[in-house]
Amino acid sequence: MTLCKRLLKKEWRDFTPNQRIAFFVLLATVLLVVSGFCVWIWPRSGTDTTTVESNGPLILADANSMVQNVEGQGNVAQGPSSTYIDNRGLDSQWLANQYADTARTLGRAEAMLARIEQDKEQLRKARDEALKRLEELEKKGDRSDATEALRGYRESGDTTRLLDVLIQEEARHRQEQTYHSDERIKLNREIAAVAYLKGDIDKAERAITTILEIQPDDPFAINKRGHIHLLRGRLQDAEQDYLRVQELMQEDDARAAALGNLGIVHYIRGDLDEAAQMYQKSLTMCQGLGRPDIMATSYLNLGLICTTRGNLDEAERMFRQALAVDQESGRIEGMANDYGNLGFLYTARGDLDQAEELQQKSLAANQRLGRVEGMVINWINLAVVYQTRGDLNRATQLYEKALRTCEGLGQVVAMANCYVNLGLLSKTRGDLEKAEQLCLRAMEIDEKLGRLEGMANDYVSLGVVQRARGHLAEAEQTLQKALAINEKLGRREVVADSYVDLGLVYKTRGDLDKAEQMYQKSLAINEKLGRADSIAANYRDLGFVYQARGNLDEAQRTCERALEIDTKLGRLGAVANDYANIGCVLQTRGDLSVAEQMYQKSLAINEKLGRSDAVASSYGNLGCICQIRGDTEKAEQMYRKALTIYEHLTQLEGIARQYGNLSTLYRSRGDLDSAEQMCKKALGINEELGRVEGIANQWASLGLVYEMRGDLAKARECWQTSLDLFTKMRMPREMKMVQSFIDDAGVK
Repeated sequence: MTLCKRLLKKEWRDFTPNQRIAFFVLLATVLLVVSGFCVWIWPRSGTDTTTVESNGPLILADANSMVQNVEGQGNVAQGPSSTYIDNRGLDSQWLANQYADTARTLGRAEAMLARIEQDKEQLRKARDEALKRLEELEKKGDRSDATEALRGYRESGDTTRLLDVLIQEEARHRQEQTYHSDERIKLNREIAAVAYLKGDIDKAERAITTILEIQPDDPFAINKRGHIHLLRGRLQDAEQDYLRVQELMQEDDARAAALGNLGIVHYIRGDLDEAAQMYQKSLTMCQGLGRPDIMATSYLNLGLICTTRGNLDEAERMFRQALAVDQESGRIEGMANDYGNLGFLYTARGDLDQAEELQQKSLAANQRLGRVEGMVINWINLAVVYQTRGDLNRATQLYEKALRTCEGLGQVVAMANCYVNLGLLSKTRGDLEKAEQLCLRAMEIDEKLGRLEGMANDYVSLGVVQRARGHLAEAEQTLQKALAINEKLGRREVVADSYVDLGLVYKTRGDLDKAEQMYQKSLAINEKLGRADSIAANYRDLGFVYQARGNLDEAQRTCERALEIDTKLGRLGAVANDYANIGCVLQTRGDLSVAEQMYQKSLAINEKLGRSDAVASSYGNLGCICQIRGDTEKAEQMYRKALTIYEHLTQLEGIARQYGNLSTLYRSRGDLDSAEQMCKKALGINEELGRVEGIANQWASLGLVYEMRGDLAKARECWQTSLDLFTKMRMPREMKMVQSFIDDAGVK
């Protein structure tokens, strides 16, 4: 109490170094946000679960069981901060993007476009006709290009040379004017089909344009042009094309498929009620047509809406309806997609064993069919499961396997998403430079393709990495670019997520007012869209702001609201995070016993789910409790348990933070040599990773060690380095704290 009174009288400069340590330990529960002893788990709102994408009606690509680049899937907690200067404690480790949204394969539009047999048969038939065309050219002799193209396709499925030969043939006959218009349409359909299946949207669009120049009312071309508009983010143009298909087609099954595609447009805009109406109309129309493929697709799309709204029980019912339809009709390909969607549903719930089992079933079905593109999706989905468990090596192997396969097939869109997945996994490991390089490779592909949605997602991934590196100004600019594209595309749910990304940058700077403004904007959109899981995530974000301001009643209230929602949704990983956050608030209040109970609950769930990095975070939180109580021996045990896990996972950022925690612990014991050693280890890793914020924190912490030794000159040098870095990042609270150290040292 005497220490507190002296502080209030501004006698801080009179404290000895040991008294300063004692003071911070004493007030750890009051100054938690400043001390960073406890973890605040804060997700990307709306992206802390893996969203299952399903295929919608009437498209070319077989893309299902997609993961939305969900940054922060699981809101993995971290252990305590290495120094009370780090007011963020440890930022939660987001796993993969995704969209800004975890790992992903193809984009949202690709994932939602249909998988009905009629549409795929059109593409396969056109591709088979292209192969026959090249076989005829080969028979004529002196066509080594045709022979090489056929060999490449037969050996590896690569259609690159096949497409080149078709385009050369079209150009030659156009120049020589030797083809009748019907034959030109046929050839350009072959080009469009091969290009689209390959992922070369530019060449597919040129072929479609040629067809429509010859025959403006060609339903095939209009429908495929609608798909291309959708992939490029031109939602209004896509909607007009799908409406035109409805006018031109008389068959009920084709009209039902067009309704499904219109539902996709509304879904991407965030008009979930309108999208549900379209899907339901499509389902009603096809129930009496004997078209199980369209029925299954409608169920999947309805399940996707339920998933977006956080209603996982209803989503599962829809996905199982689709599975029942496909099983009854013996459609193995459909069953593979259904198992994949159900697998992602269980990933979102945190039931990773069941998720893995379902993804393996999907993989077995795709292997039986020889569907390489389906196997690629399964590898990505399984990688997400392993990444969520913390098995980063196994996840990396699968991502790289998927990337190699996509490169061999020339599927450039899937390649872009694989690069993002690997980039965000590199971020999880702490290799931020590599993460940024991989995100930029994805950006290069999406910019070349003109995929606005992909570019927006890449900007988010890049911004997340830039923020982790401490490049806050660049991160803000990058995330603003993503927000502008998403607003232009009308992607309301992703706009909500973008606000959270920006809020994260402002929170890191210490601008809590602006951070709260972003979080409130996100919450308003999510409430309007009915995205329950995202609403819970928003409450967690806001809870951090309230705690940082010292409004503990409001902080606890919002955390408990998040817990209530997540419990109802059955999202165990999020529930674990909610318990940890409530523990943070209680620890700040000084209620260490109940806080410890919350941390133990979080630990039990994380152990059950096999979330290794989250388990490490739980140990770190429990170590905080022990250290505040003065049980430094048990605290060290907890920190070293966390350190062992991070070392096993090769998560360098987590390793650095535990070194920092141990440095603080040794400093409190007066073991300055060990404190210096741990601090320099943490500093070295942060410098290797380019984490400016972590570097600044460690320089400040190192200064405290030198101060305790009486080497004020060296302490001031460390603090000045820290202050310069915090000033560069525009982090006012940290600047003020470090400046006070320098001022006090000057007086001495």
